[in-house]
Amino acid sequence: MAKTKAVAVLALLGVVSAWLLVPWKTPSLRISGDGAPGVEAAMPGQIDVSVGDLDVVLLRRAENLRHMEDVARLCRGRCDAALTSLYELRPGGGRKILVFDLAQIGGAQALDRGAPLPDPIAACLADRIAQEATGIYRRVSNASCVPTQRWLPVLPYGL
Repeated sequence: MAKTKAVAVLALLGVVSAWLLVPWKTPSLRISGDGAPGVEAAMPGQIDVSVGDLDVVLLRRAENLRHMEDVARLCRGRCDAALTSLYELRPGGGRKILVFDLAQIGGAQALDRGAPLPDPIAACLADRIAQEATGIYRRVSNASCVPTQRWLPVLPYGL
């Protein structure tokens, strides 16, 4: 009897895990923020997003995060690196949010002058986004334009 209950509990845990982690729809990639057109143009063709939905937020300065309430709520004051990678667990698969602080990368100065994001920075960010799209947790050390990185898991329903 106890063995049957244990098997039933394990089966239930497996179903709940699949419901939380397996995407119900085709994952998508969205890039928004300051310098987004330059990064989109530098993207290396079609990106295979295997982590679930991937949202990229490019901030001219970290202070601008206060204008994006939904992302700021997920950050909870901890998005202070050049790249903060948030992974939100949610039903139907997770969502990865990459928050880039362009001031720490060297892109804010050009944007302040009214110029587009410099091509080398846009290409490096595009390469980094492509690398991050392939896994939940990535620690990449060869991206010279992104000096610091922070990875934060986010529990579902604001827990």
